[in-house]
Amino acid sequence: MLGTLLRLALWLVAGLVVLMGATMLVFLVPHSLFWRSREETFVGPDPTRRALIVYQPGLSAQPRTVALSLAQGLNDAGYTVTVDRPGRHLPTDLTPFGVVAFGSPVYAGQTSPALRRYMASVRTWGDQAIILFTVGADPHNDDADRLASLVPAERVVRRVKFLFPADNRADARSLGKAVGTGDGGH
Repeated sequence: MLGTLLRLALWLVAGLVVLMGATMLVFLVPHSLFWRSREETFVGPDPTRRALIVYQPGLSAQPRTVALSLAQGLNDAGYTVTVDRPGRHLPTDLTPFGVVAFGSPVYAGQTSPALRRYMASVRTWGDQAIILFTVGADPHNDDADRLASLVPAERVVRRVKFLFPADNRADARSLGKAVGTGDGGH
């Protein structure tokens, strides 16, 4: 009887370990991968005013929603905006862009390794305004420290934490418009 209970307990523990490992894979693997390009462009009136938004997709649509709303705000301010996922398909010379934004969901207190790898691959920065945004559930952490360490600190005009599951579209669009018109500084 004791041997049967012990075997049952071991099988239960093994099952829990497998379940926890599978759960971690579901959360962390997509967060770490480079994604294929899914470029979206918002054409503005002046093709020389360009902005780039690079965001890591998450398990929810929230990071994409924030990135697209931010793009709409920059477009409202007259920018042609390119929105895409991190990867080798993106430029490593960012001098053509007047505004660059990087965004990541936050899981277990960590921003996207794929986004950080892309940011670390940037060879040439310009004098653009840089926006860093994260999407997560903890209102007490901005979670952007690791992202901020990869960009010229003097160029960062805003670090924003968008809370999940709130509807952040209006705030993101306002941020884009403010930065695009020069009113979005620190």
